[in-house]
Amino acid sequence: MIPATRLPAIIIATALLATTAYAQENGTSLSSSFTYSQSGDTDMKKGASQMGELSTIEASFAFDLGMSFAGARHSFGLSLDAMEMDLSNKSALPAPESMKDVCVNYTFLKPVDETWTMMLSAQAGWHNTGDDLDSDGFGVSAVAGANYKYSDTLKLFFGLIYDSMADDYVILPAIGIDWDFAPDWNLAIGMPKTSVTYSVNDKLSFSVLGEGRFGTYEVDRDDQSAAGKTLGLYDTKLEYRDIRAGLGCTYALNGSVTLNATLGYLFERKLDYFDKNYEIKSDDGSVYGSFGLSWSH
Repeated sequence: MIPATRLPAIIIATALLATTAYAQENGTSLSSSFTYSQSGDTDMKKGASQMGELSTIEASFAFDLGMSFAGARHSFGLSLDAMEMDLSNKSALPAPESMKDVCVNYTFLKPVDETWTMMLSAQAGWHNTGDDLDSDGFGVSAVAGANYKYSDTLKLFFGLIYDSMADDYVILPAIGIDWDFAPDWNLAIGMPKTSVTYSVNDKLSFSVLGEGRFGTYEVDRDDQSAAGKTLGLYDTKLEYRDIRAGLGCTYALNGSVTLNATLGYLFERKLDYFDKNYEIKSDDGSVYGSFGLSWSH
């Protein structure tokens, strides 16, 4: 899934670097993943005004089918993401109780030579609050660029990212770095995740990472809290952002199934109704944790 980022700077996109080797595969491949995460309460404020506490529960699922034909690698996927928000004071805190993304994805990879691989990754889908999907929440995002294999240990990505749901920055530059800087050590600089990873062996690895969640959603009146309805914060877009850092662990059960877990601290949470010029931020942070399972064949 291509994150709906709203960053007034260069977008770093390292996850796409791993597709260089993937582009060389032949035949058909299947992969899927599931992640569950939860964050604790953060005090939300607008200026000096206290509005209540907000915590989240998130779940995501992705499925991809990959195949090679016409001299290129093609991947077709489906991704589902949902976030439930627990509001301590619905009469004061203007926020919907849930948000979701339902998207289809396509990735095209074409090796040019031993060092360059051309890449296009596109996503189309709905980004709405509540249970319904409507056209106001439909958006398209894409990343286009090239992976460059500088050496066996250093890979780079250069390109552009486009997001129709964005506020001010619809098109931004995209770069990424994936560097095996020492035996068993890897540095991946990217968004929404940057990490330093140490591989204990072929099965077990540990990471120090910074990550975040970014998204823009269409807010329906029926899904907004009492405070949000009073302020007229509906039939508009909501940009959600949080920034986190933590320790991660990945363990490969076998050649197909991998488990991962993260425990860390959420430093900042922000809700921005940019069309209404109304923004609230967290006044403190909270602990967060996640658990995931991935499968490939």
